[in-house]
Amino acid sequence: MGRRRVLRKGSFRRSPRGALDRNLLQIKMQKVILCFLLLTVLSIAVPSVSAGCHNVGPDRVKFDIACSRGQSLGCNAGGQGQNCRFCGKPGLPRC
Repeated sequence: MGRRRVLRKGSFRRSPRGALDRNLLQIKMQKVILCFLLLTVLSIAVPSVSAGCHNVGPDRVKFDIACSRGQSLGCNAGGQGQNCRFCGKPGLPRC
C-alpha cells in the first residue's frame, strides 16, 4: 500500500496565475448568464399591433384596443387575447 500524504494548511502550492484564472472564470460565467438572460427575454412573446387576431370559423375577429379599457363587446375572441373581439354579428360592433 502507498503512503498517505496529509495536506496541511499552506502545504499546497498556489499558481501565480491563480487570481487571473479566477477572473477569467468569473468573466466567462458573466457572459453565460448574460446570454441566458438575453435568450429568455427574446423568447417572451411580445404582442404586435395586430396581436395575431384570426377569424374563428365563420365568425370574424378584429383587433380592438377598446377591449383593454372594457369599452367593447365580444372581447377575447376565441381565447386569442383581450384585444381580439368578435365583430359583424348582431349585437356586436362593426368590423
